[in-house]
Amino acid sequence: MSKGTAVITGAANGIGQAYAQRLAADGFDIAVADVVDASTTKALIEATGRKFFSALVDVTSPESTLQFAADVAANLPPVVALVNNAGIYPWKSFADTDYALWRKVLSVNLDGAFLMSKAFIPGMKERNLGRIVNVASSTLWLNVPDMSAYIASKGGVIGLTRALASEFGASGITANAIAPGLTNR
Repeated sequence: MSKGTAVITGAANGIGQAYAQRLAADGFDIAVADVVDASTTKALIEATGRKFFSALVDVTSPESTLQFAADVAANLPPVVALVNNAGIYPWKSFADTDYALWRKVLSVNLDGAFLMSKAFIPGMKERNLGRIVNVASSTLWLNVPDMSAYIASKGGVIGLTRALASEFGASGITANAIAPGLTNR
């Protein structure tokens, strides 16, 4: 029996794939939004007996995220969890970070969490049940050079998480941020 569907962005590989594996092992069906093919994740999830759906999704696009939400609803049980994991982290000094790169990092890392939340919160609110986990970063509290755009975006993720928790807690939706450090994935 499924506990519902967990949506994970950026889960075609890396730490997002590990989140997908763990959530599947815990009884959730899995939906993956990524900019690359998630067939390896699909094989891992289906080996656990859970249902799987994935699509190529641009988390910076309102249209792409809303279409993904509709496709997930058509293919899997109701979404009860959203893990906003997709992110990019270019190592660039502040001097070498131009405005285009700054906007790209903030768009993927922060706007992506906003847009995916906009796409999935209505269904969670309707069912009075939802869990949102936004992936921040331990770099916020460390002295890490050459990552100004990344660190700024992850600070924004924490602010967004606090705002979502305040606004939707009474609707049965929790929002939390996690801040992993370096990983092997």
